[in-house]
Order: sequence, then C-alpha cells, then structure tokens
Amino acid sequence: MEIREIDRKIKELLKLARELEEVGRGIPAVEKNLKRVMASLHMMELNVCDPLALSPPDTDSQSL
Repeated sequence: MEIREIDRKIKELLKLARELEEVGRGIPAVEKNLKRVMASLHMMELNVCDPLALSPPDTDSQSL
C-alpha cells in the first residue's frame, strides 16, 4: 500500500471518529474509548500525514 493511500485512510478514520464522537456523546464507554482512538490516530497523523505534506510531490512516497 502506498503512503498516500495510508494518509487518505488515516484522514478518513479521523472523520469517522469525529462523527462517532457526536452520535456517542453521553455514552461513557464510547467517549472513553474514542479518546484512545483519537490519540492513536493523532500519532499516526504526526508520523505519516505531516511528513507526507512536507515532502516534494516527486519524492518516492515509500521512503517516508
């Protein structure tokens, strides 16, 4: 899988987690577990999405 596809999927997961946060508001188990999910997604975003955004478009995306 290419790094750009991983980037897209991370962003999609973040969007879904935010939607779940809205519909699960008031349910302690959902709220508590979403904090963990969001923290993990944020770390993946820092490690994959941010470096990808800084790399030139012609850079080999597998080497990030």
